[in-house]
Amino acid sequence: MLALKPHHESRFQEDMYKLQVRSGYSQLMLNSGYTGVRIVSCPSGESLERIAFPETIENFTLDAWLVSPDGRTSYLFSRDETFALEIDFQSKAVRKISLSPQMAPPTGLCWFTPGLRIWDQHRNEWRLDHERFMPVKDEKDEKDGAQAEEKTRRFRQALSRLAGFTVLKMSARWQGFYVLSDDGGRIGYIPLNGDALLISQDGSAIDVAHHEDELFVCFENEIAQYAGGNRSTALKARPDEFFLAVQILEAEEAAYLCVLASTQDQATSILKFYQLLRQP
Repeated sequence: MLALKPHHESRFQEDMYKLQVRSGYSQLMLNSGYTGVRIVSCPSGESLERIAFPETIENFTLDAWLVSPDGRTSYLFSRDETFALEIDFQSKAVRKISLSPQMAPPTGLCWFTPGLRIWDQHRNEWRLDHERFMPVKDEKDEKDGAQAEEKTRRFRQALSRLAGFTVLKMSARWQGFYVLSDDGGRIGYIPLNGDALLISQDGSAIDVAHHEDELFVCFENEIAQYAGGNRSTALKARPDEFFLAVQILEAEEAAYLCVLASTQDQATSILKFYQLLRQP
């Protein structure tokens, strides 16, 4: 079983509730309140930069966050808005993309080759077409079909494994899917190839991450660790805080469990880093 070695804590005086890995970088991304996103280095916890939303956006409550495999582009969705936000991390540009009224809230299931494809909660597929998302009518629509790249075919072939599950997020290396069963009773990780890591729970799990063959499941008051069929408590929330999200990120030739927490009054967000060590 993996052991957790405390490494660093960073505190931010703003409401942070979403935590994402920036693919291809030793960096994490978090919402910066309701008006921007913040990039933080792992495992130092240093805030590298903040990208603000356009001034016309006064309050963007982030629900779904999709990140390209190269970490250069990000798409943010809110249930309260008729548009999504595209962030280009190279130019720091943020643009609005219109959403169709027929589009249900998006899940974390997406891919970016040959073009961006996302799946909503009704399992409908959508593609980005310039300034708006359009429905994909069949698997051969537009750029897919004979010219689809191998990764796209691998994703499509894996979709049958996701029956009965909603994808919460993609893995940082795009090798699988973090999922929650439609009835809320199971949560875990389904790789593109190989055995799934799934555990039963009471529906109160908030988030999940994995490293090798172990799962770390985030509940409000604890981070539970599952290994070899056994459950243990990896972390307990302090009396004045609660947990919000977990991610696993490899950096500096080590793996880190990254935990986002908040004080009970939601005045301070806490980002915690724990090095994962294999016990002899």
